[in-house]
Amino acid sequence: MVTKGTIATEQASTHIGQTSAPARMATWWPLAVLVAINVLNFYDRQVAGAVVEPVRKEFLLSDTQIGLLNTLSTILYGLVGLPLGLLADRVSRKKLLAAGIVVWALFTACARWVHSYSFLMVTRLGVGVGEATAAPTATSWIGDLFPAERRSKPLALFMLGVPVGGALSFFFTGPIAQKFGWRAGLVVAAAPAILLVPLLLMLREPVRGASEKRAMPTDAGSVWQVLRVPTFWWIVVSGALVNFNLYSIGLFFPAFFGRIHHVNVGRAGVLTGIVYAIGGVFGGSMAGVWGDRIVHRNRSGRMKIASIAALLAAPLAYFGI
Repeated sequence: MVTKGTIATEQASTHIGQTSAPARMATWWPLAVLVAINVLNFYDRQVAGAVVEPVRKEFLLSDTQIGLLNTLSTILYGLVGLPLGLLADRVSRKKLLAAGIVVWALFTACARWVHSYSFLMVTRLGVGVGEATAAPTATSWIGDLFPAERRSKPLALFMLGVPVGGALSFFFTGPIAQKFGWRAGLVVAAAPAILLVPLLLMLREPVRGASEKRAMPTDAGSVWQVLRVPTFWWIVVSGALVNFNLYSIGLFFPAFFGRIHHVNVGRAGVLTGIVYAIGGVFGGSMAGVWGDRIVHRNRSGRMKIASIAALLAAPLAYFGI
């Protein structure tokens, strides 16, 4: 059955020269590439947590210094994300994203030459800048592939890159660091992202607004209009609080297994990867399915699902630790 969203996508594909491509391929293949990119995005982002203990011991770092690696990188990520989002509205999204991939992969691989805490900090800041291109370019792209009422599932698949990428990072980086050293773990993490750049550049971007049922306005909306929406601020505040916990757990969970349960860096990585994989994949999958179903009955249903999930997760995280 052909939906309005599919028709819009086919029209967009025709406009950019993909008249022979099936509608399904024109939407789901680009999504698959973007999901793979986000998996590697969070693979490289979480890699520091997987090697936190050998790094701490080599450079004689305090937990505060370890925490600053993530904190400063995340703050910079947020600050540069705003201008990069503005840029994503004006230039080729695939070229901007490809440039970001190259930047974060190269800075991740720079760990091969890291011999001081300050240089390590510079490399993690560089990773943050490169990765800040992923969210604005990819979510905008997905929005042009799928209409609003069918967007939860694709976005949920994209966001599965968070737990899947984190799980793979811990699964592989921990054992690699155990056998070959933590620098080798970071270099290996950088390689796959580079391989996706040619695949990304081969994609054709959809026309902006291709999936919208109504005609796009000729003038761009003001950011101040968004800032006046109360729901937006609830999303910002709740997202900050949730990610405060997620990044803390991601960075210190392998150290927790090592210091409290006395396992080596390889096994600590595998255990943390299991936590990320089971919880993240199950939660993300259910959210995508429920989100598309509930929106037809309750316009605020998606927000309520997110609120309930976060409320349940807090005591589970506390008692789990």
